[in-house]
Amino acid sequence: MFILAPLSIRPDAAGPALLVGLGVIAALALGVILLVEALILWRLGWANFWRSLAGALVANIASSAVGLIFVVFQPPSVIVFLVLSFVASVVVEAGVLMLFKRNAVAENWRASLIINVISYVLVGLLLALAGGV
Repeated sequence: MFILAPLSIRPDAAGPALLVGLGVIAALALGVILLVEALILWRLGWANFWRSLAGALVANIASSAVGLIFVVFQPPSVIVFLVLSFVASVVVEAGVLMLFKRNAVAENWRASLIINVISYVLVGLLLALAGGV
């Protein structure tokens, strides 16, 4: 459980409470990002809103699972971690979107790239506002 915690809070007695608090904040942020991605897919004309929401949900679950690999193997720097995570997100999410819309390869790649650029910008802004960057 503590593998995901920053080193500074691992031994602290408040660590578990901080992890729960951060987990709630992360879940809220992920919910906002999911909604934003669904809205973007819908506005791009990828699908209707509900299908866009389903595509964004499944794509984010898949890319989050792949992202856990990077957390476990800990790339050598934050920049390497972010680049690997971004590339993996675009590739995995494009693949998932193709499961929903098979005959639109270019459209799925474009949509995946756009939603991930916006998502990573949002995450960066949230981290900056939280004082994490």
